[in-house]
Amino acid sequence: MALHNPQLARKLASVLGDDPEAALEHLQSVLAEQSPALASSVSRVLEAADSLVSKYARLHGVQSELSGDAFSDWHLGGGRIESGRNWKQLLGYAEDELADSIAAWRKLAHPEDLKAFNAVVAAHAQGETPVFHCTCRLRTKTGKWKWLLLKGRIIAHDEHGAPLRMLLLQRDISDFKQAEEAALVAKEAAESANRARGTFLANMSHEIRTPMNGIIGMTDLALDTQLDAEQRHYLKTVKSSAESLLAIVNDILDFSKIEAGKLRFEEIPFPLSNLVFDAARTQAITAHKKGLELIISLAPDVPGRVIGDPARLRQVLGNLIGNAIKFTERGEIEVTVSIDEARTESTLLRFAVRDTGIGIPASRQAAIFGAFSQADDSTTRRFGGTGLGLTICTHLVQMMKGRVWLDSVEGQGSCFYFTARLGVDASAQRSPPVAQFSGQRALLLERHPTVAAQLATVLAQCGVDTAKISDSEAAIRAIEKSRAIGFPYDYVLVDALMPPPGGLALAESWRGGSCPEKLIVLLTTEQQRQELDRLRELAVGTHLVKPIAAEDLVAALKLLSGAGDEGTEILAPFDFAADAGRTSTGHINALLVEDNPVNQELARRLLEKRGY
Repeated sequence: MALHNPQLARKLASVLGDDPEAALEHLQSVLAEQSPALASSVSRVLEAADSLVSKYARLHGVQSELSGDAFSDWHLGGGRIESGRNWKQLLGYAEDELADSIAAWRKLAHPEDLKAFNAVVAAHAQGETPVFHCTCRLRTKTGKWKWLLLKGRIIAHDEHGAPLRMLLLQRDISDFKQAEEAALVAKEAAESANRARGTFLANMSHEIRTPMNGIIGMTDLALDTQLDAEQRHYLKTVKSSAESLLAIVNDILDFSKIEAGKLRFEEIPFPLSNLVFDAARTQAITAHKKGLELIISLAPDVPGRVIGDPARLRQVLGNLIGNAIKFTERGEIEVTVSIDEARTESTLLRFAVRDTGIGIPASRQAAIFGAFSQADDSTTRRFGGTGLGLTICTHLVQMMKGRVWLDSVEGQGSCFYFTARLGVDASAQRSPPVAQFSGQRALLLERHPTVAAQLATVLAQCGVDTAKISDSEAAIRAIEKSRAIGFPYDYVLVDALMPPPGGLALAESWRGGSCPEKLIVLLTTEQQRQELDRLRELAVGTHLVKPIAAEDLVAALKLLSGAGDEGTEILAPFDFAADAGRTSTGHINALLVEDNPVNQELARRLLEKRGY
């Protein structure tokens, strides 16, 4: 074998030695001897590869037949489609009724879905996804649309990186889509039925409340008449049952409004402190009848006026306070308000209602916020109620951009918290008590340590040096000692429910008004109704009804010390005439507008009792 290329000859010589031609001849002889074996090996490899391809194709064919899917090999350059199981069969076409072309497939695709298909394929071609998938409607031979799930991958590119071939799986999901649409229709029908039910309940609840208010009002009037013990017991039972039924109706009304989407929120300014105390005072008589102490405390930095829906905020507070009273037999209910987060135009307030009641087991604490749920069945039997109150509170608080939660230990009590985001009315903010009574002294006779601490804090902010005593006899000795040394207390605040000799008995020493100290009697709501005759005989400077607001205590000090400027809003002295009823010496006309006959009669009798 002659080498005619000198350069190649020199390179081969460097590899094969000084006689490259002899070496090449030797190599040729070796290759000639081995070529049949090499050819046989290559042939076997090609046969094995062909067998694997055939098996792969058969496997896909079987899988396609079993699954109902169609596998297609799209030749993007030529626009041709090769199918493992013909996609035409999915659409009801025979093999010869459609061309094996991408153009034929595209003509059958829904225009809107074809846009989505093109978009996901383009994103896949750019390397954004390892595979692409989407849903697409294709028109069948009968003219109907069939839903297909498309999944695929590009498997070959040309030298410029453009896609050449794409594998595509097409799966019929029409049954799934029909079920999905049926479920959506059923969901919309159920929601519509719920809205209709909620509207019906809201309307019916309103119609029920009107006669229930008449029953309660007329029962109150009957209880004010001359009755024997048995009659009074029956009427009290009627009133209690009617109030329970009205509470249930109110819960159902609010819950149905929430479900019907008819609950609306106001955005108006209101005094926060007044709202909190009003919410508590409406239920104070129930707490005081059970011997419970009701304590209200607002942090000094809490805004005086806020912007929101006062009725809904009061509803949440009232519900939590009512629950605390219902589930507490002894001890106290404490309501506190503080700031969680302050902003320029709004503040997130935290409200807490703590009780010393039965508590809630840890296993039931999450469930009680659900509809129609209480701690257990025995709770419903013992205390009554619908189990809707906390559910309603949760919805209302969420609408105020807050949340509700609790801490509780079974047998020791509970503390329910909620937050509410309210706007801040910068035109009128709370002013903390100023030390305008510096140098003055007060003796505070209060049996309950939490109440005593709260009142002493307010007195200290006013500059009053306060001695706290929880024993009546010790208080008498302290008063006598201060008089003996010529340094009597300026004020004596007396809890009317002190143990014997009792707070009112201590007030007997002020009869005639000769004592140097100015007396403030601390009453419960129940005492205010029961002790009129006795209080008329005592020289009481003024009184405060629990729960006591800081503003009311400051106003009482101003009243007794004469420190109030002209026009300053302070407490009036105890007006027994107002509690006993207004006389008709001054002729006053009142116009009553009411379309319900029962309510007309009730309102007329109430106005007449007040002297109108």
